[in-house]
Amino acid sequence: MTGWTVAASSLFTYLTVRARSVLATTLLRGSFNAVASVYLVYLTGPGNLLVGPVGIAGIGAALLAIAVCAVHDRYVAAHK
Repeated sequence: MTGWTVAASSLFTYLTVRARSVLATTLLRGSFNAVASVYLVYLTGPGNLLVGPVGIAGIGAALLAIAVCAVHDRYVAAHK
């Protein structure tokens, strides 16, 4: 969970700065909390370190989202 929190903190900071409000970050975090327990119902098998939203898959998704935000800022938002 600590790994996911560190990876997602960049995403939350980016969202707060770009939206100029903490409301967008609050909605993202609330949505994550609401959906995070769904995997308990549908996924069984490997431990939480592999399939959970705060496991390897969640950390990878957070890092991918950070990369998408960086590319967006560098190429798309810079031209507007």
